[in-house]
Amino acid sequence: MTVTSTAPAALEAAQARLLPAFQRVAPALARSLRGRSRVAKTIFNWLQLGARLPQVSMRPVEVNGEPGALFVDDQERLLAVWSIAIADGQITAIRSIVNPDKLAHLGPVGDFAALITSSH
Repeated sequence: MTVTSTAPAALEAAQARLLPAFQRVAPALARSLRGRSRVAKTIFNWLQLGARLPQVSMRPVEVNGEPGALFVDDQERLLAVWSIAIADGQITAIRSIVNPDKLAHLGPVGDFAALITSSH
């Protein structure tokens, strides 16, 4: 996975938000972030982390009618789902779900927390 620093340009909406599905069993944000700089920095950091985990890949998909991404491990187990809300051609929100309980209905789920811990 290649990560570039152009993330802020993709988040043109001044009120861009990063919305976690409040989760206790996997690494997640404690609260939502607002503002394109904060959101872009967090997304960029997450993508950099993912780039350091060679066993993680990202696949573009449609999530509930919105563009999104699935993150899977090298055994094809689901680690995370992102959906991206777009209005008037601008990203207005990114929703991130990493809770294995909320992902289980989609198929086999991997252990994202263990991958992160093992990479340090």
